Amino acid sequence: MTDPKLLALFATAQVSVINVDEWNQWKQQHRSRILELKGIDLSGADLRGANFSHANLSEANFSHTNLNHTDLSHTNLSEADLRGANFSHADRSGADLSYANLSGVDLGYANLSYTNLNNANLSKAYFSHAELIKADLSGANLSGANLSSTNLSGANLSGANLSGANLNHAGFYNVDLSYAKLIRSDLSYARFSAANFRGADLSGARLSGARLSRSKSKARLNSANFHGANFRGADLSGARLSGTDLSEADLSRADFRGADLRRVNLQRANLSGANLQRADLGEGMFAHARFSQANLEETLFTGADLSETDFRQVPWVIVMTITLQPGVKLKGMLWELEQE
Repeated sequence: MTDPKLLALFATAQVSVINVDEWNQWKQQHRSRILELKGIDLSGADLRGANFSHANLSEANFSHTNLNHTDLSHTNLSEADLRGANFSHADRSGADLSYANLSGVDLGYANLSYTNLNNANLSKAYFSHAELIKADLSGANLSGANLSSTNLSGANLSGANLSGANLNHAGFYNVDLSYAKLIRSDLSYARFSAANFRGADLSGARLSGARLSRSKSKARLNSANFHGANFRGADLSGARLSGTDLSEADLSRADFRGADLRRVNLQRANLSGANLQRADLGEGMFAHARFSQANLEETLFTGADLSETDFRQVPWVIVMTITLQPGVKLKGMLWELEQE
């Protein structure tokens, strides 16, 4: 329950002026006390430099409040309204922002590592160049947010909504994106290592120039939906993509060397110029897919449906090797003899 004596120290909040020095002095004198300020209305207040560390500010109203240089470390801000607040240089380390409303808030270059943001409303928020190392963003609404060049290493984004978000040049090491929505998001030139995309929806997403694998930590993209996604020039070497939906995706010039593409849906996908050397495409569906000028050396197609697949501009010897693989369906497959 909120202490009336504490509320008295913020009596001038409604006129947007608070004696921060008096508050900080009082807090220093009562530093062992658990501060209960649940539901307090500090909207529009000037709280620059205030110390709220370890306080309970759940359900508080901080909309359009100036929190520049405030200490919010280990503070409970769950379900708080922080729309339009100024967080410049604020210390948010270890804060609980679960279910908080931070829609449209500017958190560029902020350090939000280890912060609890699960189920928070972060739609259209600005996170460019922010540190979100091991942050909990599970179930959060990040639709339309700008997360360009952010560091999301170890972050939990399972079930998060990132539809339409800008994630270009972001870093994803050991990130959990399972069942996340990344519909029409921009992941161009993003870096992924040991990322988990299981069950994620990336339909219409842009991943041109993205790097989704490294030699020791392969991306896990099993059962993800990449329908219509743009992977032009992406590095997917060694990636585990079994069972994914890549139908109508643009995979031209992408690197799939050694990738696991078993049982993948690549119907009507563009694989022109892609490198599929030593990749496993067994039991996949490739109706109307285009492989022109693709590198298919030592590629496995065992049991794949290649009906009406376009292999024109692929060396004739390679095409013949593919047709001799067991269980391959070839009805209507397009290919051409090399001209002497």
